[in-house]
Amino acid sequence: MRLLPLSFRRGGRGVRWIVTPGGGGGGIEDEKSGFEIAGENVDSTQMLLSQLVDGGNTEQLNTDVQSSIPPDALPLYNDLMGKSPYLSDTVMITAVNKEDVLSSSMVTDILSANPQAAKSEEIMDQVENRINPLTDEQMSQVLEGLTETGGKEILEGEIAGSDSD
Repeated sequence: MRLLPLSFRRGGRGVRWIVTPGGGGGGIEDEKSGFEIAGENVDSTQMLLSQLVDGGNTEQLNTDVQSSIPPDALPLYNDLMGKSPYLSDTVMITAVNKEDVLSSSMVTDILSANPQAAKSEEIMDQVENRINPLTDEQMSQVLEGLTETGGKEILEGEIAGSDSD
């Protein structure tokens, strides 16, 4: 089993974890096997990330959000929250703009569960241009993501860090 971080909040408020298959322990016999293991870890991290982001199918999830109607609000909200903190910018932008289905409080929860949203200029521009704007309190809640690192960002950082080694 392997523990993966869901989110990390700067300022000591803690880390949330999920358990996934994989991981392991033991020593590395030589540098070559260490590099092979590192390469395999990067590959498995990339594969894991692609499976987690939007449930592994950005196009389908984005279509689900786009084609949703008001009676779909709660199931759609639950689906998006269930895939958090691994939503893509594409899906979050579509959700922000689906004002006839997702209420401001639902959008606040979705964006707050995906801290990377607060760091995206494109997402925040869409939030600011909503016909039904978020309240100041809701906006503050979303902007807390500026001081958090979500699970998606952590995995992307692991991949980037391994690429630069």
